[in-house]
Amino acid sequence: MTYIILASHGDLAGGMLNSVQLLAGPQKDISILMLKPGNSLEVFAKKLSSKIQEKLQDYDHVLVLTDLFGGSPSNSAIIAMKNLSFQCITGINLPMTLEAVLDRNQNIKFDEYIQKIKNAGRNGVIDLNKKLALN
Repeated sequence: MTYIILASHGDLAGGMLNSVQLLAGPQKDISILMLKPGNSLEVFAKKLSSKIQEKLQDYDHVLVLTDLFGGSPSNSAIIAMKNLSFQCITGINLPMTLEAVLDRNQNIKFDEYIQKIKNAGRNGVIDLNKKLALN
């Protein structure tokens, strides 16, 4: 089983979870970590590492989805990777997050699951004007 952590600048992770639950119903085995103005990277990184370490005791896999490569949440994941074994994907969007939530208990290999999540994230970015041939 896979535990999911959504980590972001500001309220994005909370909004993402709220949107997922609106579309897919209440969710278990998922949590959020939001970096707020004035929070230190060091404290945020410790919170993320602690949450990952805690969940690795009870779950086969931990997946961290962050908002922006190079930002504090993904840098915190990089720090955690020095001591913990988990998967992290940056560039969170709603299609990616839905895929992660809906497919996490499917009977597929973990690397296939991760690929499906990345594909959903990429495929969810659509130029609607071009798609509808409005330009």
